[in-house]
Amino acid sequence: MSKIYVIGDFHWGHANILKYRPQFKTIEEHDNFIIDNFNKTITKRDTVYFMGDILFTNESIELLKKLRWCNKKVLVLGNHDFNFWKGDLSEVYEYFDEVIGSVKKKGMWLSHQPIHTDELRGAYCVHAHTHNHNLEDKRYFNSSCENVDFTPKNLMDILEDLKKANPVYELERKRVQEERQKFYESHEKGGTPFIQQKTVTPFKENNYDKRK
Repeated sequence: MSKIYVIGDFHWGHANILKYRPQFKTIEEHDNFIIDNFNKTITKRDTVYFMGDILFTNESIELLKKLRWCNKKVLVLGNHDFNFWKGDLSEVYEYFDEVIGSVKKKGMWLSHQPIHTDELRGAYCVHAHTHNHNLEDKRYFNSSCENVDFTPKNLMDILEDLKKANPVYELERKRVQEERQKFYESHEKGGTPFIQQKTVTPFKENNYDKRK
C-alpha cells in the first residue's frame, strides 16, 4: 500500500549544523544517518515530500543518488535550496519528480516555512524551517529532521495527531466540509450553477481557541 511521507532540513554537507546536532561527530556520519533512515522507511510505492533545505555543497548532490527509488519525490523549496541552486532549477529535476513552493494535501498545507495563520482557512500546516523549535499553535506540525528523529514521517499519522490535538478546530472543519458537501449535492440535483464562496458559510477562525 502506497503512503505519503514528509521530512525536511537535511542540511547535507553543512558542517556548521553539527553545532545544533551534537549527537553526530562528523558531517559524513550525519548525512549517512539520514540516508539510512530514509532507505529503511521508504518503499518503491511511496511518495516523499522533501520539506526544504536539503543541500549545502556541490558534493552533497551525489547523496541524492543514494536514496531509495520510490514512486515520487517532491521538493518543497526552502530558502537555502533556492540560494544553493541560484534560481536555476533545471538540474533539480534530475533528482526530483516535482519542485513546488507549497501545496495543500489531505487538508494540510505543506510548505517549508510555516504559513501565516490567516492563510490556514480551515486547514493544518506541515512545515520545516524551524528545526527544534515547535510553534505553540497546535495546528502546525514541524517536519524538520530534529523533530522526526531524522526519519520520514507518515503524513496520515501526522493528520491524526493534529486532529487529536485540535478537537474544537476539528469540529469547525467538519461543519464546513458537511455544509459544502450539502451545497454541492443540492446544486448537482438541480443543475444550478454555483459560486461556492458566496454561498458556503466561511470558516469561522475565531471559533478556534488556541489554548485548547
